[in-house]
Amino acid sequence: GADRTAGNVLLGETFARQGLFGEALERFRAARRETPDDMAAMRGEAHALLKLGQAVEALPITEALVLRASEDIDVLMLAAGVRAAAGDPAAALATLDTARRVAPMRPDVHQQMGDIARRLGDLEGAIIAYRHALELDPQFAGVRYELARLLIEKRQLRDAESELLAALDAVPTYAEATLELATLRRMTGRADDAVPPLIDLLLRDPYHFDALIALGETLLVLGRKQDAVTAFTRVLRFDPNHVGALYHEGVLLAERRRYREAIERWERVKTLAPSGDYARRARREIRSASDLQRIFADRIPD
Repeated sequence: GADRTAGNVLLGETFARQGLFGEALERFRAARRETPDDMAAMRGEAHALLKLGQAVEALPITEALVLRASEDIDVLMLAAGVRAAAGDPAAALATLDTARRVAPMRPDVHQQMGDIARRLGDLEGAIIAYRHALELDPQFAGVRYELARLLIEKRQLRDAESELLAALDAVPTYAEATLELATLRRMTGRADDAVPPLIDLLLRDPYHFDALIALGETLLVLGRKQDAVTAFTRVLRFDPNHVGALYHEGVLLAERRRYREAIERWERVKTLAPSGDYARRARREIRSASDLQRIFADRIPD
């Protein structure tokens, strides 16, 4: 009865906090078999389905929740997320507008409005929503990070850097903001300034592979090729299939005219992550290296 329901909900919430949404879903469904209308079990099941990419299946659950608790802010935000993921962003924004009226001081409502506006391609609307969130909570580092990414898209690079620095002031260990800051500085011709935040991140986490890749890319820009090789080699030592390290290893091999080996690295990149940015770059490099391979082969005397 009630004890089994509560126990399953507790287990489901524990699994969900660990990111184990499949296991969480099983527990929430077990709770609902005992008590079909348990609100916590219904919220948990809908949330797990959303995280598992099954928003359409979650939709009837969240609709029932909204009917029962039309002014519960957490129910409204969950329903908005499900409606957006199920392909109805207009309904999601209408739900969030209700949530904003119910809880006008909740910055995460504005954050979610910004996220949906961004998915719709409304960058200005997303920026406005994120700025509203920051008016309510200036320390909301995740919003500052997302705002910075939008500002980069709009080429407002100085403002973007200010937002990233503010995010890191709020959460100094914010790895994604650190990587974005380093990339921004490198792309604006300040590769030297990109190195210190990456070093700080690697001092905290020596096995942060994305930071090692970013450091290697920055060192290449600075002409420190051997140090860059060291960074990429370190990544491949622990993760032989890291597409970023494989891509750059291929670039370095091609520079030494070892085209066959370079192409082999890039083919692996294409296989491991065919739709990623590194695969797109690898396809371009393969075409170029294949042409160069033929040119230099033609120069070899019989």
